[in-house]
Amino acid sequence: MLDLFEPIQKELEHVENAAINNLVSDAALVTSIGSYIAKNGGKRLRPALVLLTSRAFGYTGEKSINLACAVEFIHIATLLHDDVIDGADMRRGSPSANCRWGNEASILVGDYLFSKSFSIMVNEHDNRIMASLANASMKMAEGEVQQLMSKYDINLSNESYIDIVTKKTAELIASCCEVGAIIGGASEEQIKAMHSYGKNIGIAFQLIDDTLDFIADRKKLGKPICNDMREGKITMPLLHVLEAEKNGARGKIEDILRKHELDQDEVGFIMGLVSKHDSIEHTIATAGKYAAMGRENLKSLPDSPEKNALSNLSQFIVNRDN
Repeated sequence: MLDLFEPIQKELEHVENAAINNLVSDAALVTSIGSYIAKNGGKRLRPALVLLTSRAFGYTGEKSINLACAVEFIHIATLLHDDVIDGADMRRGSPSANCRWGNEASILVGDYLFSKSFSIMVNEHDNRIMASLANASMKMAEGEVQQLMSKYDINLSNESYIDIVTKKTAELIASCCEVGAIIGGASEEQIKAMHSYGKNIGIAFQLIDDTLDFIADRKKLGKPICNDMREGKITMPLLHVLEAEKNGARGKIEDILRKHELDQDEVGFIMGLVSKHDSIEHTIATAGKYAAMGRENLKSLPDSPEKNALSNLSQFIVNRDN
């Protein structure tokens, strides 16, 4: 992915520096945890989208750096909270913050990062940007609550699942693209197109995450495979299996999902059904359709290296292996 970000490589480095500077706090724990998560890798997809989109419309100033930093703080805050909710002990192949510092510290630092992100936004004095990111943050929280409520629900519909995916993952990615377009002085039609682009590739991104939970190399993924299933989460590959097993193993699948600990035979049973029904291929194909819609949304952009990067990114998202 970093190769795709070549047109904005210098700007991304400035974002990294801005993030570290904005994490300096009188509360040393904020600096320690925030820096640990910020430096611990990650794709930098969200700040990159702010930068690429604003550059695609001709903007090259500091505003995009600051707002790219703000969206990364929102993302890091959600990771801190998610790891506490999920009881995760690994994040991107390293011990999670809650594993190292405890749940209370992770939640509080996550709260700080949310607040810091909005402090950065306020300093930019643009109500449209504030409204976009505030709405995305609200939708993300709604999506997480809906996902929590849908645990173990073998009757979850595809429509409901896409709604959850849209809220918890795609809305912030859509807002990043919308914010970049606003910074770049795009027309209202172009701003809407970029929001749609972000939403479509955001859905595709999460659907591929769904498949990687089943098939990725554990070292590349940075967490155990079938982690979502172990947490009772229903994702698209499993939804596809459940649809195919209407008169078959649905009851057994539900019994397995409700167990706190899954043995290898139970995991193997689910994996066998996923393979039998080509559920990974189905999910990848669905992600590909959303990515293709995202590329269609780019038609209103002027030709540029940044537009090419956005188009290539939509394809990369579907083909990635971590």
